[in-house]
Amino acid sequence: MGDVDFDGELTILDVTAIQRYLADLDKFSDYQKKIGDYDADGEVTILDCTKIQRVLAGLDDPLYTDTENGSENGSGNEAGSGSENEYESERTT
Repeated sequence: MGDVDFDGELTILDVTAIQRYLADLDKFSDYQKKIGDYDADGEVTILDCTKIQRVLAGLDDPLYTDTENGSENGSGNEAGSGSENEYESERTT
């Protein structure tokens, strides 16, 4: 969750992208909106940015981790269930 720039890592660049979306400077695909909702409350807000920043600073544990057996999301929601092609199709639209 949170990797809205699809580079495979959760970074401050993802936070910046979400902030630009919230300021109506950039558009997000529906898929980016889904994964940008880091706290899984149903909407992308500045709180998602804050939570990601706290994870990046080491103050909080990540909500989402990749495991060898699939993807897990700490909120109990299924994440990462789409194929890699889904990432590519969303990036090009």
